[in-house]
Amino acid sequence: MGQPDYNELVRLEEIDAYPRVVLFEDSLHSDMLNERFLEKVPPQRFAVYKKIPIVAAQIIEAFIQRKNYDIIISWAENLGIPLACLFKFSSKRPVHFGIFSWISKFKKAVLLKISHKQFDRIILMSSKQRDYAVNKIGIPEEKVILLRWPVDQKFWRPMPRETKMICAVGREMRDYGTLIHAIRDLAIPCHIAAGGLTLGKNDAWIKDVKNEGVLPSHITVGKKSYFELRELYANSRFVVIPLLETKTDNGTTSILEAMAMGKAVICSHVEGQADVIQDGINGIFVPVGDSQALRQAIEYLWIHPDVAERLGRAGRQWIEEHHTLDSFVAEVKKAVEKVVAEKKNAGSKIPPQKIRPRRSILTIISTGLSLPSYKELKQMEEEDRSPRVLLYEDTLDSDILDERFLRQTPKFRRCLYKCISPLAAQLIEGFFLRKKYKAIVTWSGKLSLGLAFFLKMTRSKTLHIALMSWISKPKKAKILQRVHSHIDKIIFWSSVQKELAEKVLKIPSSKLVLVSRRVDHKFWRPLNVPMDIICTAGQEMRDFPTLLKAMDGLDIQCHIATGAIAGELFDTVKVLEEVKQMPSNIKINLLNYLELRALYARSRFVVIPLHQADTDNGVTTMEEAMAMGKAVICTRTQGQVDLLQDGVTGIFVPPGDHEALRKAILHLWNNPEIAERMGKEGRIYIETYHTLDKFVQSVREVVDGAIREQESKGR
Repeated sequence: MGQPDYNELVRLEEIDAYPRVVLFEDSLHSDMLNERFLEKVPPQRFAVYKKIPIVAAQIIEAFIQRKNYDIIISWAENLGIPLACLFKFSSKRPVHFGIFSWISKFKKAVLLKISHKQFDRIILMSSKQRDYAVNKIGIPEEKVILLRWPVDQKFWRPMPRETKMICAVGREMRDYGTLIHAIRDLAIPCHIAAGGLTLGKNDAWIKDVKNEGVLPSHITVGKKSYFELRELYANSRFVVIPLLETKTDNGTTSILEAMAMGKAVICSHVEGQADVIQDGINGIFVPVGDSQALRQAIEYLWIHPDVAERLGRAGRQWIEEHHTLDSFVAEVKKAVEKVVAEKKNAGSKIPPQKIRPRRSILTIISTGLSLPSYKELKQMEEEDRSPRVLLYEDTLDSDILDERFLRQTPKFRRCLYKCISPLAAQLIEGFFLRKKYKAIVTWSGKLSLGLAFFLKMTRSKTLHIALMSWISKPKKAKILQRVHSHIDKIIFWSSVQKELAEKVLKIPSSKLVLVSRRVDHKFWRPLNVPMDIICTAGQEMRDFPTLLKAMDGLDIQCHIATGAIAGELFDTVKVLEEVKQMPSNIKINLLNYLELRALYARSRFVVIPLHQADTDNGVTTMEEAMAMGKAVICTRTQGQVDLLQDGVTGIFVPPGDHEALRKAILHLWNNPEIAERMGKEGRIYIETYHTLDKFVQSVREVVDGAIREQESKGR
């Protein structure tokens, strides 16, 4: 580790020559088990420790010291997981916290699966890793705490300088070969701050650098101290973080330091980098291993310093609001004190997670969404990182039967559910609990039809309300005709589908309810940022080939936000993988909510190309875009009749007509004032008719009315 001693660290921090690393130990009143600690152990143990790796020495010493401390915090997987394995053989252990970053590596995951019961809490700083811990390893979600990576915003701060260079920082999972290839012929000085070129453990990047041959004079490589690194950031116009593909958030430390310094960041868009950079807001994502795309991004920010400065300011603001070292330390301290207090109050036994009292309604929703816990969702909504998905369950006083719910069922049923499909598990659990709720709401065609079938076969009188979007598929329609007797109300948001249910399937009109679609207009809202691209989003029934033909040869960048969701890849998306040569102005990848909002904000307008269908495919994307104040170009399908107003909030084009689509794109691109006018009209329309609040209230009125009707009949 090579850190100075405590007194020297305090002195260095006071003279602003070192980040505030002692803040953690001072705030938590914690001893730090590092080299200095090991040097003070009895001579015989120290003699042994000098002959073994320092990590092994730390683990052994922590196990020996376990009775001398109320709590042990292991800040790294290679320390915490082996220590937890040792605790399995101890009759008594202190409270044990793990602060980890990358648990999805196979060996780590296997060992953590065996030893996670020896942790009282595990703190993770990547949403992807949190999902892996809960959904793949099986760690109870109440034991997993998601915090944000910290950065000392007081040390890493903006320093006005004349910027005549760029830099790249860090070692792990770095793709410096692609970076060097991208800038070899550019006259832009770049320093790679990643240590010397002496090959060491886990330094595969060095091989990449050496494989590039003799480096040109404008590319230099060398390690920097904290003070020198801050100077390097300050002198750089922006920072580049090229990464190899990874499921964890490698590069985050360097990204946070750069953003805290007020620098824009160009980063490879790896799966694990999902929580910090907002593409086009505080940085730019580029495809992994694509030297040409990386070169274009570097050239763009270099010749547009005003854009780099704007992204940098937004990055600094993001750090101050979400990633300060002070807030991180305070959150860790709060979590530690809570667990210690619980343990003392319970006679040294950690009580089970308090489950919220059962609510009056049970809503069964599609699985595969990997949603965080209720508490984490609440925090994300308060921090404006997620749409208000909790508004429904809170307003309707409803439990949500999803993956989280299934993990809390009794052990026997939990084991059974692991052997069958999630859909079957939900239906069985919903049927099992039917008498414990006033009503069951099913939110998808498969769930609605499946539960109605169960209820009909058992002649159950459970109050059942179904939210359905697409019933006109032949198989669904046939089943619905036979089981609708056990659905009390069917809620639609497509007038075409409601009309089909009434006139074709002959379902009594008294059962059918039409409500307005919903979008969280508070999350999806206009953001004042430069608009330099267009975009499209979504999977189902998308006609991407027609869009590609329309975009071919245009000097307009288009981002297609799509990909596999919950492991499912629609055939309409698979066709993109079959394209041999993707046009250079097309970029494709799946985005999270924050990234998608940033993409909409950067877009002059949004395009939704659809295959012909009698349902309202594409309407979610359309609502989000309109809520963001964006004009929409959409294929005129049979089912798209309730939202877009042609010539007012957007433009309709015929199905499969790439020439008409191209013409509409060029029209709005070349007439931004028209796109802006349509976008404003779209926002007004959403606020008037399609807010999430109105939708939730409408569903609640339907459910409450059905409950009153059932009670009046004495059913």
